[in-house]
Amino acid sequence: MLARAFDNSEFTRCTSRTIAALDGWNGQGLPPDAAFRSLAEDMKAAVKERKQSVIADRLNREVVGYYSVIARTAREIDRVGLVDARHDLIAIEPAWGSVSIWQAITRASSPISSFNLLAALDLRRSPIDGSVISAPAEQAIYVALYIKTIWISVWVTIACVALGYPVAAFIASLGARGHQLALFAVLMPLWTSILVRSAAWIILLQKNGIVNQLLQGAGITGEPLELIFNRLGTYIVTIHVMLPFLILPTLGVMRSTPAEYMRAALSLGAPPWRAFVSVYLPLTLPGVLAGATLVFVLSLGNYLTPALVGGSRDQMISYFIYFYMNQQLNWGMAASLCLVLILFIFLIGMVALATRRFVPILNTSTKL
Repeated sequence: MLARAFDNSEFTRCTSRTIAALDGWNGQGLPPDAAFRSLAEDMKAAVKERKQSVIADRLNREVVGYYSVIARTAREIDRVGLVDARHDLIAIEPAWGSVSIWQAITRASSPISSFNLLAALDLRRSPIDGSVISAPAEQAIYVALYIKTIWISVWVTIACVALGYPVAAFIASLGARGHQLALFAVLMPLWTSILVRSAAWIILLQKNGIVNQLLQGAGITGEPLELIFNRLGTYIVTIHVMLPFLILPTLGVMRSTPAEYMRAALSLGAPPWRAFVSVYLPLTLPGVLAGATLVFVLSLGNYLTPALVGGSRDQMISYFIYFYMNQQLNWGMAASLCLVLILFIFLIGMVALATRRFVPILNTSTKL
């Protein structure tokens, strides 16, 4: 799947004759008649195999507007004869008399292309010298989407740590039976479909839902609040979905942390807050880091929750991956967006592993 980020072989197969005829063309002036005849043959074969959209999509990504050029040519390709293909093609679509469309075919003639990957980073190659330049402002949307995705994931992770750490500490302090019941309460949402949980939150947070009724009944608000189909709703539901993934690793470390360390610190005269900061927190930090990393990574790829409870401006990068795979059928662009996201997640993993190396230092300093 990720190889499709660089794969351009389908286009080169559909235009193999044209690419061969353009070999050696210097890009100045219109190509020779053989290129027009080869294009006509490739277009007729593509129409017969219903592959004309492959050519249209690829060239349209080079220059917006070429999709309609290919579509009109495909509809009238039967009128093109091989004797005077140049005249017939230009008669059908005057764009074939322009050098730029032939230059676009030449730029797309390699079976391996960085086009999609550059587009996923809001970059493109200059049609003049082939250098990497920034995409036009109206097409530069993906970097902002990645920033928004990271921003939402960071705040979800912070909220999960703030809410999940005390919950995990409370469960760790319970006896055997209380621990089992509390752990069951944490695990139970994981056994329910995320679709069901998100739908339940829609019922709770809508204007006439239970939450707004309670707020109005308590006199906190005078009118219903917008709690759903916006960024706030995305945060609330995502935090609920991700919270168990923070609690469980943290709880595992807390349960394995000897209680004698805290009692020793208190018996030596440390106030409770100092004993917690100097002893308990460093010992449980590996669990927090593992849970926070897991929550952050899962939030980066979260699709269903923002799609159900977020507004049109709150969709994350996963929405566009879904869009390209299932609606546009542009697997190359979807793979490029996935590849950038996976590389970022790999970087986060390396940072998390490097951070864990410092945890023993904290523990050693605490013991000293």
